[in-house]
Amino acid sequence: MHEEQKPLSPEEIDQLAKLGYEARDANISALARWGIGLGVFLGFSALVSLALYRVIMPTSVETNEPIRPMGLPSSAMPEHTVQANPDRDIREFRASEAAKIDGYGWANKEKGQVRIPVSVAMDKLLEKGLPARTQTPSEEKTGR
Repeated sequence: MHEEQKPLSPEEIDQLAKLGYEARDANISALARWGIGLGVFLGFSALVSLALYRVIMPTSVETNEPIRPMGLPSSAMPEHTVQANPDRDIREFRASEAAKIDGYGWANKEKGQVRIPVSVAMDKLLEKGLPARTQTPSEEKTGR
């Protein structure tokens, strides 16, 4: 059932080479050397990266902890919390923003600045108009 294959003759090998076939197998020892070289390179790169990280990333001498941003200790960092009811929170936020836009209030009580609704401010702007220039830009440069 299984018949033995005979080796190819040089003429058959030349014919297959013309057709684009290779007549020999891959060089296993060369592939193994290449793989070992790749592994050595990756290991060396990892060690160099770790050494650079240790040099660049400063640590606190007393606690051997990484230094926190802006010098804050880890106890001063806020805890991570999850919003209990994000739908209610966004509704309340939007309602407070709408009240600021559509209502009256103090912007700065000490300076006497008040906040008026946007629609009223737009109506007042239409009544008074915007200030206009008395000179054209070229006249302003020359001073005429």
